[in-house]
Amino acid sequence: MASSTSKIPLIYRFFFQTVEPLAAVSGAYLAHFKPNDYLEFTAPPSMLPKTAPISPLTQLLLSQIAGCYLLFALNLAIVLRCTSDLRCWRMILLGCLLSDLAHMYAAWEAMGTTVFWAVHTWRSEEWGNIGALYLGAALRMAFLGGVGMTTASRHPSRRENGNGT
Repeated sequence: MASSTSKIPLIYRFFFQTVEPLAAVSGAYLAHFKPNDYLEFTAPPSMLPKTAPISPLTQLLLSQIAGCYLLFALNLAIVLRCTSDLRCWRMILLGCLLSDLAHMYAAWEAMGTTVFWAVHTWRSEEWGNIGALYLGAALRMAFLGGVGMTTASRHPSRRENGNGT
């Protein structure tokens, strides 16, 4: 296989293999071990209970979300380091982009159209959550669109993409 991660620009490698996995592990920790903090960070204040403790059902769901975050982190931090196959990178990042779109839809649904698009009204929590989501999605779209990639890595030959013919 002639393709190599060295053909992948540093910004993509740094963000996808380091920044996002660390953020995902942080989110997993908060969701599982500090559910009130996690909910405050991810939900609009109007949706949060004022003093109610976390229900067992909510804790179950947050622990499952934590598991999904860990899978996300491992795919990015480990799998993308273990392969130089650009098709693999593209498929993983496409899956992550689909997850981003679902996350954006959930945020839009919770925040409402007016608040979702009015970034000047966001709290720091929205910037940390939705702003980071926009950044990750934009970088994924740029990668999938070949922005900053060399011609060889943008259009690998059949031999480079693992077909061996």
